[in-house]
Amino acid sequence: MDQLDELILEFLEAMGSPGGEAVALPPTSVWLNLAKVRESTDKRQNTVSRHMSALADAGLLEKVDKDRGYYTITDLGRRYVNNELSNEEIEEIKSKL
Repeated sequence: MDQLDELILEFLEAMGSPGGEAVALPPTSVWLNLAKVRESTDKRQNTVSRHMSALADAGLLEKVDKDRGYYTITDLGRRYVNNELSNEEIEEIKSKL
């Protein structure tokens, strides 16, 4: 898990509604917001896309539209952002990234 992974998860968590409903966004939108609007990363769009795919493989994101590549944060991803995971869960995630 690196800084970009955490930025992606924190951004998607923050975009959700107060009631806990997640939003689905493609990597290009996430990159645009992180790199251009918030200026919190200098990574390229394809790097953000690869990281989002890896986060989905680890169970932190879910690809909800395979044709268009939209992702949403999972419950596990929310729990990670909110520091609610056990050490074992964190180690399992790290082994998948």
